[in-house]
Amino acid sequence: MICSWILNVIEPKLRSSIAYVDTAKLMWSNLKKCYAVSSAPKLHQLKASLADCKQGGMNVVDFYSNVTSLSSELESQIRRPQYTCKKCECDIGGQVT
Repeated sequence: MICSWILNVIEPKLRSSIAYVDTAKLMWSNLKKCYAVSSAPKLHQLKASLADCKQGGMNVVDFYSNVTSLSSELESQIRRPQYTCKKCECDIGGQVT
């Protein structure tokens, strides 16, 4: 059922790339691998948009929604370093790159 839903909601051009994958997890992994790449220009654009964000004529709710949306998108684009030592005291997992 989930595979069918994914196939129905994605862009028709992308369907052929995952149409014959057996599980929803594999479908999602394939899509993520291809399209979830963050780029320096995108990060710069988001940071600049956030820095230039002004309330102007917007009401407080719309302005807050705009800032929150930009912040969330920026957060989703930032890659965090991976660590596997399990005894780490350097807090590398909490650092932003």
